[in-house]
Amino acid sequence: MDFDVVSYIITILQMAVLGVLIFMVGRKLKNEGSSVILCFCLYALICILLNDLYWLASDILKPDIRIPFGAGDIADSGTFLLFAAMLGVIYKKEKIKYGIESLLVVGFSVAVTILWIGWTDEWLKNIVGGITFAFFMWQVIIAVKKSAALNRIEAVLLAFLSYTVIAVMITSQYIDEETQPILDTIGNIILVVGMVLLLTKSIFTFTKAIKAKVSSDAKKLLAVNFLAMIWTLNATYMCEDPLYSIEDLIYTGLLAMMLISLFMTMERMKNQ
Repeated sequence: MDFDVVSYIITILQMAVLGVLIFMVGRKLKNEGSSVILCFCLYALICILLNDLYWLASDILKPDIRIPFGAGDIADSGTFLLFAAMLGVIYKKEKIKYGIESLLVVGFSVAVTILWIGWTDEWLKNIVGGITFAFFMWQVIIAVKKSAALNRIEAVLLAFLSYTVIAVMITSQYIDEETQPILDTIGNIILVVGMVLLLTKSIFTFTKAIKAKVSSDAKKLLAVNFLAMIWTLNATYMCEDPLYSIEDLIYTGLLAMMLISLFMTMERMKNQ
C-alpha cells in the first residue's frame, strides 16, 4: 500500500475540514463581534491549514530538500502559541496552586525535544518547537487542573504512560538493531492506549457536558479535548505509517470536536 498517497488524501481532507472550521469561526466573529478567544482560535486554525499546504506542496514538488527551519515549523510554533494564549484567556479566572505538574511538563518537554533532535539531527527547529510545545502543553495541563477534568487516578495513569513511552523511545535509540523494533512496538502500543483512553474520556465528557448545560462541564470538555489533541499530535511525531495516518485522521476529528466544545464553553460562560 502506498502510504504517501494515503497521507496526501488525509492531508487534503484535513485542509477541507479546517476550511469549514475557519469559516465557522469567521462567521461567529462576524455575528457576535470582536472576541480575543475566537481570534486566537481563528489564527491557530489558519496556521494549521498553511502548514498542511506547505507540507503538501514541498513533499510533492521538492521531496528531497530538507529545510532546517521552514515555514511549516514556524506555523507549528504559531499554532502552539495561539492555542496556549486562547486557553490562558478562557481559564484565567480559576485559581489553583501549582504543584508537581510544572516539573512533569518541563521534564517531558526536554525529553521530547532530545528525542526530536536525535531522530532528525536538526537543533534549531526542534529547540524552538520544543519550547513552544512546552508552553502549549503547560497551558493545557493548567486548563485540565483548573477545570478538574481528570481525577487523580486518571492524571497519575496519564503521567505514567507519558514518561513510560519517553523512556521506551529513548532506550530504543541506544540498543542493538534486533531489539529496537520490539521497543518501538511497545512504544507505539503505549501511544495507542493513551490515545484510546483520552478519546473515550472526551466522548464521556462530551455526553456529560450536553446533559449538564453548565460552563464548568463545557470547560472540562475543552480541556480534555486539548489533552487528547496534544497526545495524538505527539504520537504522530513518534510513529510511522500506517499509525501516523490513522493518528493524523483522528487529530482532524479532534480539531472539529475542539471547536464544538469551544463554542459550547463560550456560550455557557456568556449565560452564567
